[in-house]
Amino acid sequence: MLLIRCANISAISPLCCAFMNVWAIEIHVQKAGTLPTLLPTCSESTLKVTGTINGTDVKHLRQLIGAGVTSLDLAGVKIVSGGVAYDGTNKTENDVIGTAMFKECTKLRSIELPTSISAIHSNAFARSGLTKVDIPNSVSRLGGD
Repeated sequence: MLLIRCANISAISPLCCAFMNVWAIEIHVQKAGTLPTLLPTCSESTLKVTGTINGTDVKHLRQLIGAGVTSLDLAGVKIVSGGVAYDGTNKTENDVIGTAMFKECTKLRSIELPTSISAIHSNAFARSGLTKVDIPNSVSRLGGD
């Protein structure tokens, strides 16, 4: 597996995605809400995101999971409020895995959660494909389902 690290993902051409079937990518989101412009639309299997993300970014992550991302590492992410609703009317809150954030992400098999989160709301992973989730020690509230 090839790991490609880029501060600006636009440096990777779409041809690279078509040429390699399985690869990992690491991307740093310096400004929340910019992930859709930084990340290519090809289907990576393993994705590591660092930096700051909001609802716009989470919505895009859900689309990428639908396109083939199966492993998501968010350990180095800070979730902040703002951006668009990521699912229905659900919006991001500071340091929270929100209601239905990864609901019905059936292709997602593994996720590493941000170490800064304080809560996981209900249905955050309902009907997803996850087989294992490690909950960080920072979590003090855990919703149902």
